[in-house]
Amino acid sequence: MIRTERFARPAVVRPSQVDPYRAFLQATLQQYPRLRATRLFEMVKQRGYPGSVVQLRRVVRTL
Repeated sequence: MIRTERFARPAVVRPSQVDPYRAFLQATLQQYPRLRATRLFEMVKQRGYPGSVVQLRRVVRTL
């Protein structure tokens, strides 16, 4: 019988590419709550965000 506990790996939590921009996103959404994620994407892209719009949308949905 194979023990699965032996082979289980602990989950590794890596920082998201969006993390450095979270404060900016929250502040911008507080000021402009109806702003769309695509516009936010354009704004953070100008600030050096290297990720995709899909990744950003996932985060914006949780804010």
